[in-house]
Amino acid sequence: MDYPYVILPGDTLHVPKPHIPAVFSKNGRSTSSILTLVDSGADFSFAPFAVALHLGIKVDKANPRKIHSFSGDSLLCYPIDIDVTVAEKTVRMPVYFGGSLTSLFPCILGQDVFFTLTKITFRRSTYTVSIEWENSIK
Repeated sequence: MDYPYVILPGDTLHVPKPHIPAVFSKNGRSTSSILTLVDSGADFSFAPFAVALHLGIKVDKANPRKIHSFSGDSLLCYPIDIDVTVAEKTVRMPVYFGGSLTSLFPCILGQDVFFTLTKITFRRSTYTVSIEWENSIK
């Protein structure tokens, strides 16, 4: 499925980025569709504490991990397996809940699990990203 790159409100640089709609679910509760950055440079998928709160997740039950960004900053995150729906497929995968990301990057789909299960093609020339699920995913 192809998605256009978007410029989110507040992006002062006006640079289109590969944000795709994703729905996060746990224990019968779901978010509405959230534009989520597809980030090949991120090892893990992230969501802010506000998403965990909405889903009724108690992050204190998870073992925290300190995650470091490319700038050297660190953030204490709580990895929890939840269901993520993208391109009409739902998979269970770890999402690291921590802090609050910026309005430009409210949630991130990173390499661990999501990139393993999909073929992702970034087409900067046309400002589109294509997500194809591998055949083993039903």
